[in-house]
Amino acid sequence: RRIYHEMMDRKARQAGLSWTIRAAAVLQRYPIVLPDMPEWERDYLELRAYLWSFGKDYPPELQVNQAQPTGYVPTDEELLASLPEGFVPAPRETEADKTGDVRTLERKLKTSLYLAVQDEETMQWGFPTTTVRQQDPSPANNNTGEEDETLLDAAKRAIVDTIQYHDVNSSDNGVIDFYTTANSPMAVDLQVYSEDERAREGVYGMKTFFMKLVVDDEGGLGIARGDIIKQIKHAHDFAWLDRDEMALKARQQEGVNAGKFYHYLL
Repeated sequence: RRIYHEMMDRKARQAGLSWTIRAAAVLQRYPIVLPDMPEWERDYLELRAYLWSFGKDYPPELQVNQAQPTGYVPTDEELLASLPEGFVPAPRETEADKTGDVRTLERKLKTSLYLAVQDEETMQWGFPTTTVRQQDPSPANNNTGEEDETLLDAAKRAIVDTIQYHDVNSSDNGVIDFYTTANSPMAVDLQVYSEDERAREGVYGMKTFFMKLVVDDEGGLGIARGDIIKQIKHAHDFAWLDRDEMALKARQQEGVNAGKFYHYLL
């Protein structure tokens, strides 16, 4: 794939054309709870606890302190039964999981979720995406001398321009709190235009850089608790999807290769 990108860049230079640069915001909510433990791991931990309960018996000539038995190790069920009266752990499966509500962060707590939006015109699902603002240096366009927008700044703007929230407990409106983990993109997707599209758009194609952003705990947990009603702009719909759900939508819309791209991206 890297060789293909380099070859397309070389052809674009030979044609004297540039690329339209776009930034896609991959807004991620980290898992809230630990994933389910596989059966083999649970069996291993129970066996280890059982063996540790006997301690270790070393030969006397080693002159080391004998390891004392650790005692009985209770199971998860016994620990839950020993909790104080009236104390009930929060369920790992939420109401949204039961009803299939994908417009809330209070779902699939054991895995990461990603913000997906549905385009108003094409009705295709994807990440919030926008074109990176670049200054035209030609005198005819009265160049202001301002610096070009970075990929990360463009990704942040895509979030702000797409989704807002309304706090039902106050009159405040704003965007989801998030933070960034790096300035470099996660991946880049290349779309080469046909000859007619090049003549019409004046560019060789479009490059989309995927930038990672993470829902902030302080703002994100409020959304996860259901305290916030979300609103969208410039999109038909939105959803919080996990990796498999994102890959499935991409595969249904664009084919098997697109599904694999999203699978390995996330």
